[in-house]
Amino acid sequence: MRGIGIALLLLVTAACAAAPPARSTPGPGNSPSGVAATSPTAAGGSSPSASPIASAQPTASSTPLFAALEAKGTPLNQWNTVVIAGLDGYARAKATFTPMPTPYVGCAGPVIPSSAHVAAGKVYFADGTGVIRSLSITGQLTQVATFPLTSSQQMLSFAVSPDGGRLLATIFTIPPKAATGDACSGAPAFAPGDFTLAMYYAEPGRSPRPLWNVSWPQGSTSTQVTALIGWDNVGPLATYPTSWATQGGGPIHYWGTPVRLDYVTGKMLGPIADPNACGVWDIASSGAFDARTEARSGGLPASRTAATSWPFYPPTSSTWLRWAPAPKYWDAAARTSSCRTRSSTTAGLILRRW
Repeated sequence: MRGIGIALLLLVTAACAAAPPARSTPGPGNSPSGVAATSPTAAGGSSPSASPIASAQPTASSTPLFAALEAKGTPLNQWNTVVIAGLDGYARAKATFTPMPTPYVGCAGPVIPSSAHVAAGKVYFADGTGVIRSLSITGQLTQVATFPLTSSQQMLSFAVSPDGGRLLATIFTIPPKAATGDACSGAPAFAPGDFTLAMYYAEPGRSPRPLWNVSWPQGSTSTQVTALIGWDNVGPLATYPTSWATQGGGPIHYWGTPVRLDYVTGKMLGPIADPNACGVWDIASSGAFDARTEARSGGLPASRTAATSWPFYPPTSSTWLRWAPAPKYWDAAARTSSCRTRSSTTAGLILRRW
């Protein structure tokens, strides 16, 4: 019998109600303009539906809840079920969906972006057809947006604003597998074609709007992949550059350097912290984050212990940096940030509010 893979998304702490309102940001009138009128299928269009699974209806309380992805009857990490549950392990709400495609990436394994995020008291999840839906703790399932995921050689990443009113998404397209040869033996991995990356903006119930797209040829030394990882009270978050294939390793929380984006343009504002000075390992909904520096030997990280708490993986040889709320250290005008060390022996668990 195939085991059930589980990915823990977030821990949540407050009553079963909507999240606190996000910091005020420009309205839809300040969204990008001058883009082509053509757009992907509207969120209300037809698509394979997700299936809610009945469970006991929760009542408002201070009981902590968490959201998780499960892989049931599919290969590990090919998530097809989203769950909202209590720390007692019992599901409050659940839905199944079409899993994300698994692109061919040569002599490596693909790094699939997260299929779900929590915002506005709900869990938002993407399926393998590009449809974003939300699941509430009462089991209500709502279609939110549809992005043009049309090929098994594509990866979708997305983020939702804390109030649930805006979405950003990227679609990364990889050339198809070469017709002959073995990439692990040195043969070309891909058939002719370029890599492409597109950024989209959407609001619930409306057609997504393309913000920008780039392409680069095979063999290019430029790494241009941006993948969305979340949206805190300061704004959208992504990784850039992003690792989209791996031959193993870890533990890793972010597959790239965390950066902040301008939600109006989808363009990068700057890194959360100087990647040459410290590594960001987790970011709270307030914009506060934890980072670390490592003792190094011969230019490589010193040995580290196994993970001791989620979502942090603290190596004993590291100096941990505990951060105050991001607005104090994030210079929006200069669009830069710097590491300001305050050592501690342990890293606490950042809790998100439901």
